[in-house]
Amino acid sequence: MSKETISITIQPTATEDIPDALGLINSVPEAVLPLTEQQLQQRIDAGLSYVAKNEEGTIVGHQSAIVWEQSGIPEIGSAVVAEECRGNGISTRLKTTVIKRVQSLYPDKPIVAFTEAASKSRGIVQRLNFEPVSMDSIPEEFFGVCPKSEDRCYGKTKSSPPDCGCVIFMLKPKGKAK
Repeated sequence: MSKETISITIQPTATEDIPDALGLINSVPEAVLPLTEQQLQQRIDAGLSYVAKNEEGTIVGHQSAIVWEQSGIPEIGSAVVAEECRGNGISTRLKTTVIKRVQSLYPDKPIVAFTEAASKSRGIVQRLNFEPVSMDSIPEEFFGVCPKSEDRCYGKTKSSPPDCGCVIFMLKPKGKAK
């Protein structure tokens, strides 16, 4: 049985979207780190949060990015798509939108994607020209997001790849490298 193609629009997340966006994001704790209302508002204020809405205006997908404080490196998070809407390319469209936004704001910076073992986005980021990078080339601040609290990824183990299964991908800046 094939899925019915659904019509969606992708737009910046608005403050009034926060409750529904958080409900979607926090519905898959095995795939993403939960966000607070304040964290999502910060991403909205920075212009780094997008939602996919169906024809009825219901949020069926979300994607955002952050800029790490110490290194200044942007990271795209996991896209979350409502289960009944998966398989329609929504995650790829959300990622592409957020990547273009990040590149417009930070044209000289690489963009990273931190993927834990349960992530389903590795294939998508690779199709979007992200390449796996060595854990020892990544700032320490990234490893706090590893869901394996006892290991905390490369930051504690110095084992590349770490036993937790995390992989970090990077998209190099467009144009000349610094």
